[in-house]
Amino acid sequence: MSTSQRVDLAFLTSLPHRVHVRSYERRLAQLEKTVGSVGRQTNPGFGLFVVTNEPLPERLLSLPQLTQIVVEAFGPASSSERPSLEELWIDKGAKLGLAATKARNSGARYVMPIDSDDLINCMLAESVQGQSGDGWYSEEGFILRDGYRDAYHVAEGFHMKNGSTHLMRASTLPLPDDMSVDLDREAILEVAGKDNLISLFGAHTRTRDHLANLGQRLEPLSIPSAIWLIGTGDNYSRQLNTSGRRVALAGEIQNTFGVEVPSLGKHATASAVNAARRISARVRGVRN
Repeated sequence: MSTSQRVDLAFLTSLPHRVHVRSYERRLAQLEKTVGSVGRQTNPGFGLFVVTNEPLPERLLSLPQLTQIVVEAFGPASSSERPSLEELWIDKGAKLGLAATKARNSGARYVMPIDSDDLINCMLAESVQGQSGDGWYSEEGFILRDGYRDAYHVAEGFHMKNGSTHLMRASTLPLPDDMSVDLDREAILEVAGKDNLISLFGAHTRTRDHLANLGQRLEPLSIPSAIWLIGTGDNYSRQLNTSGRRVALAGEIQNTFGVEVPSLGKHATASAVNAARRISARVRGVRN
């Protein structure tokens, strides 16, 4: 990432170890879309820090503002193929805590953890330009089923559902400055605090209260932060049920988030697949 440009906002994201996903190539493809949406920021003063267990392919490194952090010393988050939620929080928290210190040391004023399969509002970096508060949280956002041509609008409480929702002042983050990429996960947990890292970067439902307890008050963000893509087969939340007002992707949402509008045929296929999943889930519930 170039250091000549003032960085108002640094986005932080990570990938799980490849043993914990069904298809690592599919996760890379989702990350590529996330990187593309971040790159559409209307304020060029932004950065993107991506933490992975192995180097990214060249096609993902074309964005000048992207800094790759490879943590080969981490290893898998768990000995199990499907880690527990806490194990995922710990892995993500340690990775993004490391990214946050790198972003802060590079001069970033604010940092924002984002999920590596979300699409990001192009006006976020612009929204913090010239601001000096503790940070913001996003009440509003969208949930999009993979393959659909419309999204569900979440008018409030989006920060309790999605991980791409908190913008925090970098200079006051309770993190040490001396975390190295050569440290393993356990060493980073020791120097930065496991509960601290989980609350800041792992379990997004805790972030606002955690910072409030440290005297840092996050204010509501004035714009929706992200589109949460679900139903991809790799979402750890496995959320399939959605609610809220449905909004067509074509137009304002497409322009704001850089989302691709699927064809009518792909939408019909996705609708049929989702209906089949719901029926299957109901049948299993009856049998149990």
